[in-house]
Amino acid sequence: MTVKYDQYYQEGPDALGPPTKRLVDFLTQHLPKGASVLDVGCGQGRDAVWLARAGHPVTGIDPSAVGIGQLQDIAVSQSLPITAHVADLENFSLTETYDCVLFDRTLHMLDDVYRVAGFKRLLCKVNPAGCVVVLDEAPNLAGLRAVIPADWDQIWDGKSDFAYRRP
Repeated sequence: MTVKYDQYYQEGPDALGPPTKRLVDFLTQHLPKGASVLDVGCGQGRDAVWLARAGHPVTGIDPSAVGIGQLQDIAVSQSLPITAHVADLENFSLTETYDCVLFDRTLHMLDDVYRVAGFKRLLCKVNPAGCVVVLDEAPNLAGLRAVIPADWDQIWDGKSDFAYRRP
């Protein structure tokens, strides 16, 4: 998987396009100014850069060293509050918690067991009153929803996306 994305990212900036309007609209409405974000599978930073420009400190993780290198270059050149790590769901350790944990078209690349386990593992990184946001392939959403604690409130529901707020 990493090699494929390394090749995409070497083709130039914005290899996967800009953030989706639907995601931008949702986050603009639901993230308070300065809310911290963990962008899982951030790649070159299509969401991370937009979020940082909007005033959110962002931590990004991605297994692509090429994508992370490009994101770090953008963050430095534009003085953006972005910290980026070459890592995946299995081999990283973060001690921080976040106001938003974002999975934008990342989880569908993983097998079912790894996808759900990695997602569940990161739910504990969501601060109280924070949210988890997922954009993915529709068939994967039921398995992800099944591990969200029952006391979390659903705040977004679409055909291929959802968000829940932690109490």
